[in-house]
Amino acid sequence: MTMIKVAIADDQVLFRKGMMAIMNAFDGMQITIEADNGRILLDALA
Repeated sequence: MTMIKVAIADDQVLFRKGMMAIMNAFDGMQITIEADNGRILLDALA
């Protein structure tokens, strides 16, 4: 099975953690980057 890698950015910690818990519950999905904002996310992708 192919692993789907997901990056998530949101300034609300509770929302971000909730989305991570939901996505990590699915087989084949993995949160690879978690960021407080878009700039941090883009820097992490570079």
